[in-house]
Amino acid sequence: MYEWALKEYPNLNVLVNNAGIQKEIDFKKGTEDLFVDGDEIELNFQAPVHLSALFTPHLMKQPEAAIVQVTSGLAFNPLAVYPVYCATKAALHSFSLTLRHQLRDTSVEVIEMAPPMVDTGLNQKSRDKQGLTYRGISSEEYVQYFLDGLKEGKQEITNERVEGLRDATRADYDRLFEQMNTQEN
Repeated sequence: MYEWALKEYPNLNVLVNNAGIQKEIDFKKGTEDLFVDGDEIELNFQAPVHLSALFTPHLMKQPEAAIVQVTSGLAFNPLAVYPVYCATKAALHSFSLTLRHQLRDTSVEVIEMAPPMVDTGLNQKSRDKQGLTYRGISSEEYVQYFLDGLKEGKQEITNERVEGLRDATRADYDRLFEQMNTQEN
């Protein structure tokens, strides 16, 4: 893919790492749920790290470039029913901070998108099982947040819902964690 992308688009200057799977995992069952329907660690964390490493040397040659990492509001305060998903998004958030620091004196900007729940096909099975009536904001609404954040020069783009999770004090964090996880099965 890397060779094809650079052959077809030699002036490529943006890498968007926007892939992910989210699974309910109950560790009381051992490994039963862990690798059903794909490996969350591989797709949600290892792939963006690998792609970032592959493309960074090329991107550094461009006058302006960006790596966009799509994390999640759950990177800041997890839902226990999705333990691996939340952990991979927290890891990708941490990676984004360190990559941004490493590339600070280059032409490559590292931007993190940390959306709230968005109404997509992500883990529709679990959403249906939980009987959620709220499906999240629309993709169009979040794209608008993202575009507005880019115009404002933000490096970490969220919305007000996620900002509350990201900016929580330790006491708030503990309260939010309990509140977010009260509906757990």
